[in-house]
Amino acid sequence: ECRVELTKRNYTLNAERKIGATGASVYKNTQYVYTLWSCMELFSLLKDEERINFLCDTVDKIGRYENGMVRYCTTEIRYVVPNVTSAAALMFSIRGEHDKATELIDVLEKNQCENGNWRYEIIDEITNVHTPHRCEDSYHLAMMIYHLRGVARLSNLNANRMIDRGLSCLVEM
Repeated sequence: ECRVELTKRNYTLNAERKIGATGASVYKNTQYVYTLWSCMELFSLLKDEERINFLCDTVDKIGRYENGMVRYCTTEIRYVVPNVTSAAALMFSIRGEHDKATELIDVLEKNQCENGNWRYEIIDEITNVHTPHRCEDSYHLAMMIYHLRGVARLSNLNANRMIDRGLSCLVEM
């Protein structure tokens, strides 16, 4: 029943929203990488290759910013959200696309802050300048660590340094 309902809703939140930090409007049919990832977890357990492929293809279509971080959703909001990139890396690892996962892990490593966290960025619509915003909160940082551990397990990528730094930051929060 869940599989049918998720498919019927096209893997969306099924509601219009405003993104607080940027003021961007997102629409009922918007697909978000982090909700696609949670659906991917279910379909991975069910070994539903058709839906796994669809979800990864959707993330590919959502695309990346010029700094390599994955876009948040199918509606452009000009907001770099680090946990989206880690979620996408895990999705590609589940699908067996270790080259794409590796690229995303490399981008995350380059963007990890000295304290082990990651910073959001707001992208100016006119100048395209990335302005640092807030860092991941404890819940989302823990979620990123989950993603990174999954990528390391599935892709044999060494993400231990990032994971350890993230865990140290989480303990300090």
